[in-house]
Amino acid sequence: MNHVEYPGYAQIAGAAARIRAYTHFQPCLFRPPGGAANSSVIASAGSLGMRTITWDVDPQDWSLPGTEAIYSNIVRHARDGSIILMHDGGGPRGETLAALPQIIDALRARGFGFATVSELLGDRILYRPYG
Repeated sequence: MNHVEYPGYAQIAGAAARIRAYTHFQPCLFRPPGGAANSSVIASAGSLGMRTITWDVDPQDWSLPGTEAIYSNIVRHARDGSIILMHDGGGPRGETLAALPQIIDALRARGFGFATVSELLGDRILYRPYG
């Protein structure tokens, strides 16, 4: 739909309705655009049954900084429990894709594993069929 920072209830509800219509799943997680979250955004998402999730590592891959910059940013900033933001749409993603094998190898060499956000939350929140 759009990428408005600090979306209101109507924007979040509209996006959730489209997700339900196209996938037949009720969204349960919400990532605020740009990480812009305040009590109103969190409450709006919560009233729709969604938990707000943000990240702590942003390689800014959307800006096409180059494969090496994406790699360096992630490997330098990743910590135990980090959530890494990466983009898979909205423009060319060749740099992101090219960086991934190196990122995975480097983080595994440091003893990191990989998990979904639901796994990080202890599988307490799962996508639920709608209807």
